[in-house]
Amino acid sequence: MRMRKPGIWIAIAAIVVGPFLLFPSIVGWRLEAALRKDMRAQSAHVSLPPGLGTFRGNFSRLSMTVRQGRLDGVPVSELHADFSQVELDVGRVLRGGELAITHLGSGRASLTLTANDVQRFLVEQKGIRGIQVGLDDGIVLLQGKVNVLNFEIDVILRGRLVVLDGRSVVMRVETLAVSGVALPPSVADALAASMNPLLRADDLPLPFRISDVTVDDGRAIVKAVSPP
Repeated sequence: MRMRKPGIWIAIAAIVVGPFLLFPSIVGWRLEAALRKDMRAQSAHVSLPPGLGTFRGNFSRLSMTVRQGRLDGVPVSELHADFSQVELDVGRVLRGGELAITHLGSGRASLTLTANDVQRFLVEQKGIRGIQVGLDDGIVLLQGKVNVLNFEIDVILRGRLVVLDGRSVVMRVETLAVSGVALPPSVADALAASMNPLLRADDLPLPFRISDVTVDDGRAIVKAVSPP
């Protein structure tokens, strides 16, 4: 009996298996485009594993990394998230390039904000210029010359970033000095209110609850969990 050539079997295997391997990558590319658009990001990477349910939009895991993006105007150097048991509306993802995630299992996310990110946020969103930002050892340090009624005054503010009700990250001012004079807590609280919140869970591209924030070595690391 004449045997079939191995090349035929390889071709058949490629036809059968190929779509299962390629489809998650195609969906991932469209999700990356949606993330770049929604977060105005420099780059985005999405990883989805192959599986029998992928054509129905069922994925066992979704991993994403977004760099140099924005969350409602807040600059973010990096966002990394991992989810299990993800369901997508693949039609909306493929046709419209939407971040059409209809169901998420458990997941975790980490956001990195540098001192430069916080400084840009203060300038662009709050109109506070002339301030240098330091992030180290749990402390946020803002210092510089601020123009008030055409007068430049020296300002030094020390505070901490805290999570408020799992929904936002806010600045808690500990000390505020203007031209070397310490101001009362009521003035410090009013200044903090004008800057807050720094970050809101509602601005994240997927539903999260903010669980923790740490400040060290020039960075603020915000941790979040899902379901919220």
